[in-house]
Amino acid sequence: MNDRVRSLLREPLVHFLVVGALLAAMESIAAPEDVADARVLVVDDAIRRGLTTEWEHDHGAPPSEDELAEAVRAWVDEELLFREGILRELDRDDPRVRQRVATLAMSMLEAEHPIAEPTDEEIRAYFDAHLDRYGEDARFDFVHVFVAGVDEAARARADALLVDLRAGASPIGLGDTYPGGRHYRGRDLDALARAFGPEFVAGFADAADGAWTLRTSRTGFHLVRIDARAAASPADLERARVDVEHDLLEERRRERASQAIESLRERWRVIER
Repeated sequence: MNDRVRSLLREPLVHFLVVGALLAAMESIAAPEDVADARVLVVDDAIRRGLTTEWEHDHGAPPSEDELAEAVRAWVDEELLFREGILRELDRDDPRVRQRVATLAMSMLEAEHPIAEPTDEEIRAYFDAHLDRYGEDARFDFVHVFVAGVDEAARARADALLVDLRAGASPIGLGDTYPGGRHYRGRDLDALARAFGPEFVAGFADAADGAWTLRTSRTGFHLVRIDARAAASPADLERARVDVEHDLLEERRRERASQAIESLRERWRVIER
């Protein structure tokens, strides 16, 4: 048994999808009138050309006659297993197969209706409509000393450490271990709110650089010293152009996908019971 078949047998359901659309596969299965349960697989020049192209891509040269014959045998083995699986309806009850087929079908629908590259005017209009996405928020470098817990005892420990730090003590080795580390660089307030909670960033930007302040989070108290900050900057199209074009194309792809699904709904009758 060749390597391709061994690989197929390890994950047969996934490989069902590689061969092609189910209709195309089933249409190739013909049943002669005198053999009720016949299964016919045709290996034609189109198949050989495809295998030759695949071989050249993988090996950098056309296959020899023996190599092409072996590639055909491997393809037949894989195709037979694929079609046998379809006939036994192994594709119907596996959620991985359903998801993969749906994804491939969506890709085919998108390929049938490609999205044109946006013009400069369209990029500018999209940028102007979403300025808040492309500006740069203020960013902060800071160090913090963490005290675990939110009870009175933890607060008392934090207050005592705050006194020491304001008196000039080094933060190294003080407090409890924090999973995210002690030093943070280039973080904006949204990122800090996600990491520590909204109470942590309340008034954060108004704190003086180099001064120790006491802040709270979901898990405890933080003694924070801002070491540096970068001011916010307005949105600039030239700087953000790549992101703007990407976002515009993604939005159009989502719209096209939604239209394609609606078109499918119109062609199918869905019955809920």
